[in-house]
Amino acid sequence: MENIRSYSSSLVTIPEGSILLSGNIGSGKSSILLAVDFALFGLRQKELSGNGLLRNGEDAGSVELEFEIDDKIIEIKRTLKRIGKNVKQNTGFLSINGNKESLSALELKERILGLLGYPKSLLTKSKNLIFRYTVYTPQEEMKEILIGDQDIRLDTLRKVFGIDRYKRIKENSRILLSNLREQKREIEGKISDLDKKLEEKEGKLKEVEIINLSLGKIIPEVEKIKNKLYEKKKEIEGLENKIMVLNDLKKEFSINQRVIESKSEIIKNKEEELKAISRFIVENKDVEVHSPEPLKKLMIEAEERVKKLEKEILELNLLGKEEDIRKRGSENLIRKINELNICPVCKQNVTEDHKHSITNIETTTISSAISKIKELASKEVSLKEQLGTIKKELDRLREEEGSIQLNLFKKTRLREKKDSKEKIEKESARLKEEISSLNKENKELRENIKELESIDYTLIKEEFEKLRAQEKKLEIEKAGYERDMINIKMVIEKLNEEVEEKLKAREKLFTLNRFIFFIDAHFSELIDLMERKVMLKVHTDFETFFQKWFSILVDDEVLNIRLDESFTPLIEQQGHDIDYAYLSGGERTAAALAYRLALNQTINNIVTEIKTKDIIILDEPTDGFSMEQLDRMKQVIEDLDAKQVILVSHDPKIESFVNNVIRIEKQLGSSRAI
Repeated sequence: MENIRSYSSSLVTIPEGSILLSGNIGSGKSSILLAVDFALFGLRQKELSGNGLLRNGEDAGSVELEFEIDDKIIEIKRTLKRIGKNVKQNTGFLSINGNKESLSALELKERILGLLGYPKSLLTKSKNLIFRYTVYTPQEEMKEILIGDQDIRLDTLRKVFGIDRYKRIKENSRILLSNLREQKREIEGKISDLDKKLEEKEGKLKEVEIINLSLGKIIPEVEKIKNKLYEKKKEIEGLENKIMVLNDLKKEFSINQRVIESKSEIIKNKEEELKAISRFIVENKDVEVHSPEPLKKLMIEAEERVKKLEKEILELNLLGKEEDIRKRGSENLIRKINELNICPVCKQNVTEDHKHSITNIETTTISSAISKIKELASKEVSLKEQLGTIKKELDRLREEEGSIQLNLFKKTRLREKKDSKEKIEKESARLKEEISSLNKENKELRENIKELESIDYTLIKEEFEKLRAQEKKLEIEKAGYERDMINIKMVIEKLNEEVEEKLKAREKLFTLNRFIFFIDAHFSELIDLMERKVMLKVHTDFETFFQKWFSILVDDEVLNIRLDESFTPLIEQQGHDIDYAYLSGGERTAAALAYRLALNQTINNIVTEIKTKDIIILDEPTDGFSMEQLDRMKQVIEDLDAKQVILVSHDPKIESFVNNVIRIEKQLGSSRAI
């Protein structure tokens, strides 16, 4: 234990046999038992709180519990943590033979209930009654059950012994009966039209027979028409092949005709061309051709003379322009010198003598230039006359050369025309042969076309269309029957499903009626009988054990004890019933202890699957006992059929009755086991 109530840190080992937790009141004996309770089942509202377990002033605490069940070493650890004013459980762990796994508080409780063989229904319950009434009951709780309300006590004991399940069974059977009757009404409504559905199905089956007869007649007719159509189709395909051949023949004939026309046109053009060639040959057969070389030599000489004269004329023209420029320069100088009074260079006066001197010089220059210009102009005129004569001669020579070249061309063309005439004559002869061959081929094509055109394709096609119309009509009629058949079969299939479902429902109704009759007439009585028998056995065993333990603890021949139907102890003294409250303190404690031990034995005998039969914890069982009663506790401890009996007591006499004593001391607010 770490920080649990008055324990800061303590390890307590409890051996097998009878063990006494001994110590003064408030030393921490019961804290060990509460720690065991917490380790097994965790915190429980209104029964075991975290604030009541965690040591004051501490923020965290824990309990580790190790024990053995079915040869398995079980180790549990649960932890506490203070959060504000509240104390909550944290994640703990469970170890089985060393295999440890971390679990939440609820998961731990679920696994522990399974290991102890306790019902899983206790998982969400705040109080574990089986553990309370077989292993460990706190000091005052057993007395409370004896003096409490008898209805609450009876209800509690019914829960402990599992007898309350019979009540739940009866309540559930009434709910089940109500549900079954509701199902019965639903099924009765569901199958109310079963006969009608069967009649409807029979009618649809007859319709199927009629349609099958009709189909039996129409299908052979359809096959017969199909065969005729097949034959007619073959015939049409043959005709269509012939028509394709006819079209090909017509196309070939048309092509041949166009080729003949084209070739005839070519021959016609060739003949026109031959006529033109013949005329050209006749017209140019006497053409004479001279050598152009002498003429070319004369033309070259004339062209050279023309170039020379043109060059001389150009030179004369340039000289004339130079003289004219010299003349205009002198004229300008005379005009300027006459207008000048002061020399712009030396800034001296220009005299008249100087002006006359310059004028005379420049006048001479002008006269010389005019004379030179006239001379050059006269030469230019003479040269131009020569140039004109030579150019005329050159034009004549060129014209003569053109005539020679034309005759040369005509001579060449004459040879070409003769060659062309020969080729055209051969080509025309070949084309005429081809036209003759095509005409012959077209004659044969025309005869074949005439033969194929005599076939009456339209009549055969009309016969085919009539047959196809008959087939379509029969197919539509057949499809109508088949569609009706499909629809009727779908209806029949749906009816089959409905009928099958309703027949199953009717079978279910028979079963439901048997269940309803059994539950209504017999089940409740059977459960009541079982409950009474179980309750009687529990009551008998409980009372026997109760009387046994009470007689051991209280040796009073005039004091008898028994249980009434509500498991309330009835005490009889000298023929008079006395109330539990009027017993002495030791007798009340003895009655409570006997009741507790009887309850322990009865539960262990009836609830066979629990794994805590070999341990019992008695918390202050001897409160108020006389010395004689304390002596009788030795026999009680010996008679208890348990491997481990743990007693909590501050009475030192008990120490002599047990195998081991664990002393609990409390010093400075902290408890420890010795």
